[in-house]
Amino acid sequence: MSTTKVLRTRRLGIAASPQDGCRLFRIRCDILCGDTLDRLTSMIEDALARGSKSIVLSLTADSYLYSELISRIIRYNSIVEQHKGTFFLVEPDPDLREILDRIGLSTLVRVVPTEETAIGA
Repeated sequence: MSTTKVLRTRRLGIAASPQDGCRLFRIRCDILCGDTLDRLTSMIEDALARGSKSIVLSLTADSYLYSELISRIIRYNSIVEQHKGTFFLVEPDPDLREILDRIGLSTLVRVVPTEETAIGA
């Protein structure tokens, strides 16, 4: 008899708010390996379709930077650039910044220390 594992994904809590011409997406819970990011992707695509030129993604300090999240961040940056906009990733803590630097993501994506820095750019 074979057993099938059912992977449960949880729905991420995402707060989206317009901020001075940009759209801020604040993740309200830690992103864990296996979490689905489809809702966030749809929200970002919708914001761009509605004319937002800057997208700000703010993670929690304990979000897990796994391969799917890294892939999506690169994709979000690319999609926003195609719309002639700017994508910002808010650095939740120095440890995450160090990881972003080590893997080279901080040279591709604009990483800012605070939400306010991104909104004021």
